[in-house]
Amino acid sequence: MTTSVLPDFHASGGNTPAAAMLQDASRGLRQLGVRFLRAAVVDASSMAVQASWALNAGIEAADDPAERAQDTVFPGAATVVARLEAAPSEQTLAHKLSPRRWAFVWRFDERMVVIAEVHYAERRDEVGQPEVEVVRLLCSAHIRANQAPASSSAATGPAGPVWPQVDRRARSRPSAASWVVFGLVCLATLACVWLAAVSLPRVVLLSAQQEERTQQLSRKASDTLVQALSAALATGDYGDVQNELSQFAALGYFNVAVVTNSRARVVAVSGSPEGVRIGDPVPAAFTGRVPPRPLVIGAERYGDLFVSADAPATAASLGDARWLTLLACAAAGGAALLLALRLARRRR
Repeated sequence: MTTSVLPDFHASGGNTPAAAMLQDASRGLRQLGVRFLRAAVVDASSMAVQASWALNAGIEAADDPAERAQDTVFPGAATVVARLEAAPSEQTLAHKLSPRRWAFVWRFDERMVVIAEVHYAERRDEVGQPEVEVVRLLCSAHIRANQAPASSSAATGPAGPVWPQVDRRARSRPSAASWVVFGLVCLATLACVWLAAVSLPRVVLLSAQQEERTQQLSRKASDTLVQALSAALATGDYGDVQNELSQFAALGYFNVAVVTNSRARVVAVSGSPEGVRIGDPVPAAFTGRVPPRPLVIGAERYGDLFVSADAPATAASLGDARWLTLLACAAAGGAALLLALRLARRRR
């Protein structure tokens, strides 16, 4: 937003009644507990600052530097200004910024509003109507004292407000903080792109390779378990079968396991399978969940093994991470584009 400041009232019309009134009123700020007052005339539609000035307690008014004018337009000012659209001109909206800082907003004419930021010496939880009227009086007096006559013929009658000639196409230069934010967003975008294009595919590839090795080890472990139990079951010593099953369970080969003989009777159990008891057939509910593996040596079948173990993690679990990475990349890229467009408009 382009910011212009009004000329010092001593240089243009300092001997006017409005200027004299402003000097007298400014000396009374100390009695009101005001340490500092900063005000600005703002375009209600674009929130562009047209003029700004500062006033210290007991000190004459002075133009506010352009780079500090934006401090008067507090966060959320656009929402407060919008509330004045249907409000009468005499209405003033008060907005508490902090215990010692208050903002007052009122409509100056059909197009402009005045935003005054008042710094009090002591904490103020609320402000009275007399204080609001004094702030409005000071701001109005300063504006009137700095208005240039529209033409020489206007000297015979009261001249309406003549705002400074401001090039509407001009933009204030982006601040250093804006460039820092833009740089950080660009770095975040590059990091997301690198993560989606390089890092995540590597993780997926390594995960797939690890999954393949895990499956190979799982098949070898399963074959070892079947061979050991088949050899123990072939001896006919069910106690030996139970010992072998318990040793494999201690090594973490499975969670639940059941061994049956050639007559489909349970001879060894590990874990706590529901409804399974030694000497009984395996319940149908259990066999429906856990498929049997034959315990054979050569062509002779000695029984079956029902084993349940945790399934290994697969690379498919990385699918959500891939989509989230792409979403973060798109969000960071969009934010960088919007910031770039905004900075480009402000530099024109």
